Amino acid sequence: MADYILKINSHYNIKSSIIFNKINRD
Repeated sequence: MADYILKINSHYNIKSSIIFNKINRD
């Protein structure tokens, strides 16, 4: 169960950093 949460957490971290990078570029 903890492994599953870690995978989701890292997935959202990557997604939010990509979005953050796009905002910074604008």
